Amino acid sequence: MLVLAITYGCSKDHSSPTFSKYEGLMKTPSSLIATYVKSKDEFNLTWDLSDTNSVKMFYVAWSDSNVFDLGKKSDEFTNSLNKTYTLNATKVLKTMGYTAPKDSFIVYFTVSAVYNNAQLNEFIGPRSVVDSALVYKK
Repeated sequence: MLVLAITYGCSKDHSSPTFSKYEGLMKTPSSLIATYVKSKDEFNLTWDLSDTNSVKMFYVAWSDSNVFDLGKKSDEFTNSLNKTYTLNATKVLKTMGYTAPKDSFIVYFTVSAVYNNAQLNEFIGPRSVVDSALVYKK
């Protein structure tokens, strides 16, 4: 009887979150390319997303670790549907907590679409595959 009570009392709240509930309602950005332009001290990001019908804008995030979520991270919204975005490299470093410019470092980027429709209200979709850019200032 005790086993039945425990089994009945267990919930599925311990299940890890997943996007499968929303499958078909959103897409993952693909072909993310991050490049560093030394002459302008900026990062240029480009990506693809074939269906932007429910997309309101994009969410760009960056980290100092190839294990993206374990590093120092920061992010911002693009406030547009453009599939290109430019970031000042000094600003990127400062948002991750680096105050002094470094001679060389690697920044890892990812991008997600922000959806706004009847089913998804200001919902940040799945992240693209991470890409990196090497900054070499010497």
